[in-house]
Amino acid sequence: MHICMVTSEFPPTIAGISHYVYNLSNSLTKKGHKVTVITRGSWKGLVTSCSKSINIYRLPYLHLYPFHAKIYQFFQSRIFRTLESNFDLVHVHHPFSPPINTTLPKVVTIHSSLGLSESGSIEVQNIYSWANIPKPLLSLIGKYFRIHEQEVIANVDLISTVSNALANELKDHYKLTGGSINVLGNGVDTNLFTPVNMKDNGTYILYTGRLSWNKGLVDLIRSAKHIIQKYPDISFVITGRGPIEHYLRELVTKMRLDNNFSFLGFIDMKHLIKTYQNASIFIFPSYYEGLPTSILEAMACGVPVIATGVGGIPEVISDGENGFIVPIKDPKAITNSVIKLLENQKLRIKMGKIARKTIEENYSWDSIASKALEYYKSITN
Repeated sequence: MHICMVTSEFPPTIAGISHYVYNLSNSLTKKGHKVTVITRGSWKGLVTSCSKSINIYRLPYLHLYPFHAKIYQFFQSRIFRTLESNFDLVHVHHPFSPPINTTLPKVVTIHSSLGLSESGSIEVQNIYSWANIPKPLLSLIGKYFRIHEQEVIANVDLISTVSNALANELKDHYKLTGGSINVLGNGVDTNLFTPVNMKDNGTYILYTGRLSWNKGLVDLIRSAKHIIQKYPDISFVITGRGPIEHYLRELVTKMRLDNNFSFLGFIDMKHLIKTYQNASIFIFPSYYEGLPTSILEAMACGVPVIATGVGGIPEVISDGENGFIVPIKDPKAITNSVIKLLENQKLRIKMGKIARKTIEENYSWDSIASKALEYYKSITN
C-alpha cells in the first residue's frame, strides 16, 4: 500500500504532530508499505527529499495568519494532482492541515481541535500576543476555525483521534454519531526513548514543546519562583520555540530567575533524548491537548511527569502512581507537586519506573501502526 501523509509539520521541526507523523510513517515502511509525506516548507519554493524510505515534499508556504491554511491548500492541491495516481490512500493530520480534494480513500487524524472550547481564541493570542484583541473578533476567528475544521472532516472515510477525551469532545461539538470516530492513539519509540541508570547533569526540571499561551508556561514560571526559594540550585530547561518565547524570556528576567532558566530552542533528536533522560521532573501545564507526545517521551525515559488533567492526559497518567495531575492555571499546585518529588528521591524513582512500564505496555509505535493499517484496510477493501 502507498500512503500519502498530509501534515503541517514534519522533522526537523520539533513538535508533537511532526514526531507523530514521522514515527507512524517510519513504522509503516518497516511493515513493507510506501509512504509519501506532503508538508509545509518555506517561501523559498518546493523541496523534495527522502529519509528512511519516506519521500518528503516540502511545499512553498507563507504564514499569513489566520489564512495560512488556505495558502498552503493552494500549493498542496497543485502538487497533489501530479502525485495522486501513485497513492492508494490519503491520511490527513489536523490541526492546520487544509482539506484535500480526492476520490481516494481518506483518513483524518485530529490531534487537537481549533474549533472546541477556547482553543481557537488561544491560538489567535499565540500569534498576536502583543495585541488586546476584542472578544467579538476572537469569536469571529473562532467561527472561522470551526468552519475550517468542518471542511477537514467532511467527506472523509474515517475520522480518528489520539485520545478518547478528544473523540468525545468532537462527537458532542460536531454532532457526530457514536461509532463515527476511532481512537488511533499516540506512540513512542521505546527503543530510542529509554531511561538511564546514572544521570550526568545537576537537578533540573524540563518542559519541551511549543512556546504558546495555551501551554501554561506562565504558570510554570510563576511556580518556579517559589520552588527556587526553597531549592536555589534547581534549574529549569525549556526546549522548543513559539510565538511567546520573547515574552517568557522577559518574564523570567523580570522575576529575576535568569540564573535558573535555560531556553534551548529547537534541539536535534539525539540532544532531545539526552535532555529527557537527565531531567529529574517533566512539567506540562497545558490548558488544552489531545494526547501530547512529549509526555509519552518523558515517561518512556523514566521521568516522573506533572501535568494538567486536560484532553487525553488522564488516560496516561494515574495521579500519584506514575505522575501527578494538577488543575490548569494553578502555579501553587505545580509548586507543591514539584517539592513533593524533590523531597522524596525514592518516590521520583518509583514513579519513573511505573511511567516507563505504562509506555511499554500501551504506547509503542508498532501497535499504533498496526491499528492504523486495520483502519486503512477497512476503507480500501
